Amino acid sequence: MPWTTKSGNTYNLGLLDTNALSEIIKYPKVEGRGFVERFGPSSFAPCFAVYNLIELRRKQSIFDAFVAFFAKYPCFLLKSQPMILNEEKRSRGNMSIVSPLLHAFSPLGHNSSYDLRLLTDKLFSRKEFALCLMLIEGRITQPFVQ
Repeated sequence: MPWTTKSGNTYNLGLLDTNALSEIIKYPKVEGRGFVERFGPSSFAPCFAVYNLIELRRKQSIFDAFVAFFAKYPCFLLKSQPMILNEEKRSRGNMSIVSPLLHAFSPLGHNSSYDLRLLTDKLFSRKEFALCLMLIEGRITQPFVQ
């Protein structure tokens, strides 16, 4: 999906699922190198969802490698489907104002909000994310005790 920045640069957004992200990280000399060669940062922007972060976080070493690898490239965190649907409803048919992007990361960022490690650390320090992670890992079966 093409996306054009306010400055006029156009990038192809590519959603990478957890399996693709994991392979790039586990085999950086093969898959990681191939990824960078085929999809250079000047024309392609990798995207991932919050759920991908939650799944990758299940193995700390994989998650740390993910952050180290993708912190070097501009990439995007996508909005959830309900967020996009709500935005579409509010747009009243003007789809040009609907963006699937929740947050941008860049090694060239001028402030800490562009730092992938910093944002993921903040996200996972929140109680809600900790509960999601425990649910996925099977450490709990219900997020709320009554």
